[in-house]
Amino acid sequence: MFDEADARDALPKAVAAQRKIATFNSGIKISAHVADVVPANIRELLHGADLVLDATDNFETRYLLNDYAVEQNVPWIYTAAIGAYAVTMNILPGETACLACLFPNRLAEL
Repeated sequence: MFDEADARDALPKAVAAQRKIATFNSGIKISAHVADVVPANIRELLHGADLVLDATDNFETRYLLNDYAVEQNVPWIYTAAIGAYAVTMNILPGETACLACLFPNRLAEL
């Protein structure tokens, strides 16, 4: 979702993703927030979200997203990429394993 033009323009990932997703389906509402997700603001940032799409760069934030999604019963998509290697996992609270279920030792992952 982030291409060379976005990088050249120093476009934040959230804004680049918003633009790309809007091209898939112009009938959906997408809210891009360029902010650090921390315990103090996660509820405000994600309130009312039907889906959380992870584009974060660290496990600490991913675990925070996981805990929020499980608590609020909101599906989220975990993603990670390093070089040419990428991983994704769809997490449906109550139906699939969550990130903390698969990687319970948080400190080992950080």
